[in-house]
Amino acid sequence: MEEAAHILEEDSYFKVLATEKVAVDENEEQRIAQKREKQEKEKEEYRQKQANNPGAFPLPFLRTKVERSPYAYMVIARRCER
Repeated sequence: MEEAAHILEEDSYFKVLATEKVAVDENEEQRIAQKREKQEKEKEEYRQKQANNPGAFPLPFLRTKVERSPYAYMVIARRCER
């Protein structure tokens, strides 16, 4: 958050008025943890299948992307006159 605010002010194009951390929903964090745990189980099962079939060409386990809220903070800034 501090780095983003610094970058905005670096060339005097913006004046940072406030920065604030955005609360992350606990349910979302729990959902993400469950999704990751499920993927780890799937990965282990996939590796077991590969180990039980030694003649097959080993393919990598492909994970699905875990969706999460895009922002953990916000920066409020005003554009400066140049």
